[in-house]
Amino acid sequence: MSEKIPTTNTELNQAEIGCEIQLGEEIAELEKPIKIIIEKIKNRIENGEYGLIIGDDASGRIPTRILGDFIREISRIRGHHQPNIIFIPGKLKEGMLGVVGSGERQMVQKKFEQHLSKYGAIPDKKILIITDTVFSGESLRGLADLIKEAGYVLEIATIGQEFSGPFGRPNRLADENLEGIEIVSGEFSATKEQEEETGWAHTPMIYAKKDMSGVHKSSGYLKSERLVDEIGSYFRRDMIQDEIEQARKDAKTMTSKLIDWYESQKQNEK
Repeated sequence: MSEKIPTTNTELNQAEIGCEIQLGEEIAELEKPIKIIIEKIKNRIENGEYGLIIGDDASGRIPTRILGDFIREISRIRGHHQPNIIFIPGKLKEGMLGVVGSGERQMVQKKFEQHLSKYGAIPDKKILIITDTVFSGESLRGLADLIKEAGYVLEIATIGQEFSGPFGRPNRLADENLEGIEIVSGEFSATKEQEEETGWAHTPMIYAKKDMSGVHKSSGYLKSERLVDEIGSYFRRDMIQDEIEQARKDAKTMTSKLIDWYESQKQNEK
């Protein structure tokens, strides 16, 4: 099933991190939008409102590791339930939801609800999906429908949100396709050079760096495949593995930096 981040407390050793570590630019540019998201949902974090965090594979995996681990650690410090983190690829409609008939749909719904329960979803707490960018919302619609049908309150945290792209505007934007679901945006804005290169104004670089996630998205299913298993060249495997490990280290460093920033703010408020 979906990969789960261990439920043991994350040890964030500040002494090992230091102040001068240079993060990769794909990770560094996530700091500001994640801070914006944290400011928007900080009362919910402080109140322990989240029961499960779902990372949108594949390019949403790194933002999920950063923000998800932040939420887990603050929850631990405050004495709240630490929500588990699992990863599910988007576009469920292309796979497990690509069925017809009410019988098949009910079977899929039951399987999905068992999956959520297995990984720690709590009926009276919210589920938070974390992703890198939202445009039409179609890739998250199937997952969102299953979660809502299961009776959970769902929120989506996204680094950036697009309202127009290189091929224009879709017929329906995320606010319509994901009606009734709060989308919490980090309001990311690309540099002029990034926008000219990609055509996207509010999508972070991590979107195009899917190797950093370490997985290959299996759209329509509850589990992604390890990227290194899909590559025949040993040399290429080693390169990708190094990139994956560095991205994970950078993500952990960013999480620690955000915790220091957040707790410092809390102290200043006293």
